[in-house]
Amino acid sequence: MKSKTSLFNRTIFKKNITHYWPAWALYLVYLFLAMPYFMWIMLQDYDYYNEVDMVERGLYAINGVVRAGMMVPVIFIVSTIMAMLVFSYLYTARNANMIHALPVTRRELFITNYLSGLAFLLIPQILTFIVTALVALVNNVTCIQYAFYGMLCAAGMTVFFYSMAVFVAMFTGQVLAVGAYSLIMNLLYVGCVNLVGMFQTMVSYGASGDISIGKSAVLSPLYYLFTHTSVNAAYGMTGKLESIEIIGSATIFGYTLVGIALMVAAYILYQRRHIETAGDLVSIGIIKPIFRWGVAICGGFTMAMLFASATNQYKINKIYSLIIIGVLAFGILSFFLAEMLLEKNFRVFKKNRLIECGVMSALSVLVVVLFRFDAFGIERYQPKPDEIQKAFVYMDYVIEVDDEDVETVLELQKEIIKNKNEYLDLAASTNTGYYYTTFRYYLKDGSCYTRRYPVPTTDEYLSREDSAAVWLLDYEKEPERLARSILGTNYRENIYFSASINVHDEEDTYHTETFGADNAERIAKALLLDIEEGNMDDVYRYAVQRDTYEEYSGIELNYVNSNGNPSVWSYYYDYFALVGDQAAGKSAREKAENNNVYFHLTPQCSNLLKVLEDLGITRDMLK
Repeated sequence: MKSKTSLFNRTIFKKNITHYWPAWALYLVYLFLAMPYFMWIMLQDYDYYNEVDMVERGLYAINGVVRAGMMVPVIFIVSTIMAMLVFSYLYTARNANMIHALPVTRRELFITNYLSGLAFLLIPQILTFIVTALVALVNNVTCIQYAFYGMLCAAGMTVFFYSMAVFVAMFTGQVLAVGAYSLIMNLLYVGCVNLVGMFQTMVSYGASGDISIGKSAVLSPLYYLFTHTSVNAAYGMTGKLESIEIIGSATIFGYTLVGIALMVAAYILYQRRHIETAGDLVSIGIIKPIFRWGVAICGGFTMAMLFASATNQYKINKIYSLIIIGVLAFGILSFFLAEMLLEKNFRVFKKNRLIECGVMSALSVLVVVLFRFDAFGIERYQPKPDEIQKAFVYMDYVIEVDDEDVETVLELQKEIIKNKNEYLDLAASTNTGYYYTTFRYYLKDGSCYTRRYPVPTTDEYLSREDSAAVWLLDYEKEPERLARSILGTNYRENIYFSASINVHDEEDTYHTETFGADNAERIAKALLLDIEEGNMDDVYRYAVQRDTYEEYSGIELNYVNSNGNPSVWSYYYDYFALVGDQAAGKSAREKAENNNVYFHLTPQCSNLLKVLEDLGITRDMLK
C-alpha cells in the first residue's frame, strides 16, 4: 500500500520529463548558445582583443556570459511557461478529474509538479554553469566566480518568477490566462501609477505626468528587477577592465524569499481549489468582483482619456465633461464585457450586476468630480522651502535656481496657480503668446515634484512688472546661467582642443572647417563675450526672439575637463543620480573623456563672427 505521508511521486515526475522535455531542452539549448558557446567565440576573437591581455579578455567574456544568464525578461517568460505546462492538467475538466482521481494526495501532486517545473529551470542553469566553467578553464580564464554569482542570481529570480506564476495559476481555470495574469501582476502597480499620472496630467492644472515611483516600484517585480539589476564592467583609472559588478543581488535575494512565501500560498490555494472551476477565467469567487471592477475602472479611464484627447480639447474645464462621458460609457461597457468573460454567457444584465455597475460608475464619476475641484490638493500643493534640496525652472532653457531664490520661485508658482483660468483661456485661444514653463523640485526625502504651466508672453503681459514672464525673462538674463546651460556647469575648467563649423563655398557645396586648440579657445572666449553682451538671446530666449530672427551654421567645441562637466540638463533630469555618483567618486574615469558642445550663430553674435572672419569664414559662408 502506498504511504499516506509521501510528498513526491516519481511516476508523475517522470511523466513531466517525457511530456515537457521540449520546453526544458529548448531552454538548455538557449543557455548553452548564450553562455558557454558565446564565451568560446569571444575568447577566440583575437583580432578584436589583440590589444587586451588574457585576464581582461576573460573578464570581457565572463561579463557577456553573466549578462546573458541574468536576462530578466527571458527568465520571466521561461518560468511562466514552465508553470503553465506542469499545472496544465488543472485547465480542462477531463484532465483535472482524472488526475485528482488517482491514489495521490493534493499535497503530493502539488509538490511533485512544483518541483518538476523548478528542476526543469534550475538544472539547465547549473549544467550551463559547469560547461561555462570548463570552457573558461580550458582558455585559462580564472575569474569563474562571477559566472557562479550570476548563476545564483538567475536561480533566485527563477524561484521568484516561477513561484509567482504557480501562485497566479491557482486563480484561474484557463492555461493562457496564467501567462496574461502573471504579466499583469508583475506590471500592475507601475501600470496603475502611470495611468493615474496620465489622468492627473489631463485634469490637474500644472501636473506634468512626471510621477516619481521610487522604491514602491518593488510592487511591480518584473519592472523593478529589469531596472534595478544589472551586470556592470568596472574599469580602473587607466581605462582597463578590472572586475565585474553584479548590481541588485540583495534585491534578488529579497524576491527569492517572497517567491518561497508565494509557493506556500500557492500550496494552500491548491488544497482548497475546486476541480469544477477548470475552464473558468477566474477560479476563486472572491476574486471575480475585483476582476470586474479592475477591468471596468482601468478600461473605462483609459478609453475615456483617449476619447477626450481625440477631441483636441486643451481646456481643462471642457476635458472634465468629456472624461465623465467616457468614464460612464466605457466603464459600463468594460464592466459587462468582464462579466461576460467570467460567466461565459451574454446574459449578464441581472439586477445585482446592474446595481454593482451603478455603484462602480458613481464612484468613477465622483473621482473625476473630486479632481475637478482639486479635492486632493494636487494643483495647490507646493513643497516647503526647507523640504527642497534643489530647484529648477525651465522656460527658454533650464536654470538651476540659486538657493536664495527658492522662496521667490515658489511665490511665482503660487501666482501662476492663482491665475489658472486666465492662463488656460489664453493657451486655448491661441498658439502663440505663451510659453510653457516647468518648475521642478528635488526634495530631501528623495522624491521629485514637477509642475508645468502656460505662461503668457504677449506684449500686455511683458509690460507688467509683476507678471511671471517678466520675472523669468529677467532671471534668464544673467549671463552665468546661460553660459552654464551651453557650456556645462563647470565650464570655466574646460580645456578646448578643437572646433568645427559647417560652411559652404562659392559653388554652394557644404564642407566642414576644423580648427585647433588655440582657435577653439578663441571661439569659446568670443562665445562667453556674446553671452555677456546678450547677443545669444535670439538663439536661447525664444520668448523675446526677434521677428527678423535668422540662424547661421552651428559651431561644435570639443573639450576635456579634469573635474567633470555635467550639463544643467543632466542635473535637471536626474539630479539625485548625478549627485550620488559624484559623492561616490564614480565619475573619475569619465572626467578625462572627450566632450563637446554645439550651438548656433545669429547675425547678432558680433564677437563670434569677428573671430570667424579672422579665420577666413565670412557671413555669406554661414547662411
